[in-house]
Amino acid sequence: MSRRLLAWLPGLAAALAIIAAMSLFLLPAPKSADSDPTGFSADHAKQLIDTFADEPHSVLHTEAHARSRDEIVTMFKDLGYQPEIHSDPMPLSEATNTSQYSEAGLDALARLNTENIVVRVPGKTDDTMMLTAHYDSAVDFEKTADGRWDPKPGVSSGAADDGYGVATIIETLRAIKADGRTPERSLLIVITDAEELNLLGAMDEMLHHRADYDNVDLIVNIEARGTSGPAVMFETSDTNASATEFFLKNAPRPFATSLMPAVYRMMPNGTDLSIYLKEGFTGLNFASIGNSENYHTASDSPAYSDLTSLQHYGDQVLGLARAWSFDQDTPKLTDDQDRVFFPVFSGFTVHYPATVGVILGVVAIALTAAATVLQARKVRWSRVAGTAWGLTWRIVVSAGAAFLVQFGANSLGLLTSLENNTWIYRTVLYLVPTLLAAALITRFLLKRRHDGLNREASMATLLMFAVSSVLFMILLPGAAYLFVLTTAVLALTGLVPASLRPIAAAVACFAVAVLFAPISWLVAEALTASLVAVPIALTASAVAPLVLNLLPPSVTPAHA
Repeated sequence: MSRRLLAWLPGLAAALAIIAAMSLFLLPAPKSADSDPTGFSADHAKQLIDTFADEPHSVLHTEAHARSRDEIVTMFKDLGYQPEIHSDPMPLSEATNTSQYSEAGLDALARLNTENIVVRVPGKTDDTMMLTAHYDSAVDFEKTADGRWDPKPGVSSGAADDGYGVATIIETLRAIKADGRTPERSLLIVITDAEELNLLGAMDEMLHHRADYDNVDLIVNIEARGTSGPAVMFETSDTNASATEFFLKNAPRPFATSLMPAVYRMMPNGTDLSIYLKEGFTGLNFASIGNSENYHTASDSPAYSDLTSLQHYGDQVLGLARAWSFDQDTPKLTDDQDRVFFPVFSGFTVHYPATVGVILGVVAIALTAAATVLQARKVRWSRVAGTAWGLTWRIVVSAGAAFLVQFGANSLGLLTSLENNTWIYRTVLYLVPTLLAAALITRFLLKRRHDGLNREASMATLLMFAVSSVLFMILLPGAAYLFVLTTAVLALTGLVPASLRPIAAAVACFAVAVLFAPISWLVAEALTASLVAVPIALTASAVAPLVLNLLPPSVTPAHA
């Protein structure tokens, strides 16, 4: 291989990784309503949304809410099923956040019942998969003079949240029925009410109808926190290895990473699945998060529905439902450990048991130790420490700058208008600080190279990732793969013979780019503006290993 080609190899590898990451966002083309009846049609699902989510229908829009419920019931009846309505008093005393509601708000809610829609699809056995979503649209809240919150009818039509979920389930059930076969196992459909009011509908199911769920082996909850983008599998039950394996095997073009369940478990957010997980059920949670500025606003209407997102929801959920309904062997869904998983390109997800993740972590630390011993007498350790500090403060300053802008905008009452302007919001809060971090780090590393400190820069970067690997393996194991695998490839570039280092550098560039690119987008979309520093710091942390391995070996003393 020529020296010129070797010099270009890391850059080509990084570009290939970016292309692979971008493929994850190329969603399936929506299928028309007259396509294969056994497949999922986003066009048909959109027609359903146009019917039951054409206006705001929160629990406080009593007439519109009742119309939406009745339209959904009719859709199930049109498929030949007889839905049940579970009508129960709202469990206001059982919910935690309702204590913050105003007296007038509590009085209004106390006069209402949750009305959950339940459909049973019997199979040859009672082993059951449950598909669930909620049909109520969002409420708004006004702060009262005494500091409490007064629930008011919202402005969202709920086309995505959670029309995507309801329509996906109805269309999935239609496709299953069109298959013409008797299901091997049963399905339970639960379309809950009052999810937007502290999950009261799901809570009523567990309080008043718990026995109906005794045979449920897996719950698939379908949500939305935006109106576009891939339908991300973002939450699992604990010890998720078997459920995740079932999902990855049967859901076409999955978009999932174990980082998301690991982070979500630590956050105060909740969906209906939260209620069921507390009861010990095994579950998977899906949501689209693109264009999150439409979430709970008037823009969550059928006019903003994304058919490619709907198709991605449907392909995955139908894949799971079809496997459950018709595969001969009942899948094993309980396990005693988690699974590590992350996407590489569209249709390909790496996954392995958490125990393998621990082994990889130990290997990465061992490789780091070997590289450290090899370089121990060749580096100036004071300069290694100085480089580590230089990289750290540049990341902190960039992330901190974004946080201060967000904090200032929030204090001045400008954050809402900023969030509503997507391009300004993403540019001001994410793109500019991230580019600032990349520029600061790149300039710093080029100065280190000019000063003959490439070995020190490489060693500092390796040790920073090794320390991060250990911390994440202890505190957030599902996300540790980002740092463990990066640590391993960085260590290998320092251990292989000089003749192989360009190839090792190319492997490192590919690994770092393919690991961090999709996750940076995912975290930026998933977290609120108050946590803007997190995706910036995450993205910035990938800059140093990329820059160091993109440098041509011929001008990099550390690779000499």
